[in-house]
Amino acid sequence: MAKDNKLIFCFTGEPRSFMQGLKNRKKFYPQLSLSFSEIESRYLHCYFGKRKSNNKIKVLNKIKHFKSDKFLRSLRIENREDTNIFSYILQTKFDILSQIKLEKINLEKTLIVLTRTDWLFTKETIKLINISASENKVISPFNESKEFNYKDITYRSITDQFFVVPGTLINKFLEALSVAIEIINETKKNDITKNNKELKAMGIGFNDKHNYGVGMGVENAL
Repeated sequence: MAKDNKLIFCFTGEPRSFMQGLKNRKKFYPQLSLSFSEIESRYLHCYFGKRKSNNKIKVLNKIKHFKSDKFLRSLRIENREDTNIFSYILQTKFDILSQIKLEKINLEKTLIVLTRTDWLFTKETIKLINISASENKVISPFNESKEFNYKDITYRSITDQFFVVPGTLINKFLEALSVAIEIINETKKNDITKNNKELKAMGIGFNDKHNYGVGMGVENAL
């Protein structure tokens, strides 16, 4: 692996367990520095307007801790009004990656780790990063056996918790996220015609004003 490679950590979701996650990651930074000349962290955290005021407070209270990340490149805190949590989760990943694409970065020498602040970094995590770099492919540790079909394409779903994405494949990965969001939005139309009691029984938050999680779930859509 060339020493002049760049490693970008991208974190989305709520900044829960931020300090514990950072403390854990720090143990592996010396090892990563042997393979990457530049390491940076980027964060995109959102809250849902007035409807989720407690969430807003939790997110804003975490800001003071981000100075502890010595590789901090950017921190975005946004208020979003999207009422469907499923599409929102993937949209934040799409947005943070899209920003990288817009910048003047040599993507041929860039590796992106897309995950959450509470992801537990281990030796296996480092192995996944090395595999992605050496084989130039998107890596995720999770794969579901169940098959789905979308527009005559059969696929196996994967979870959204952790990905390693070579910069050269960022367009393909953005396309995959875009299709997954499309699947969620299309299946959402079917869900909102269901009886509210049925949705609540499935653990889906739903009322007349907000569809907290409607349509195919995040993992199954990916």
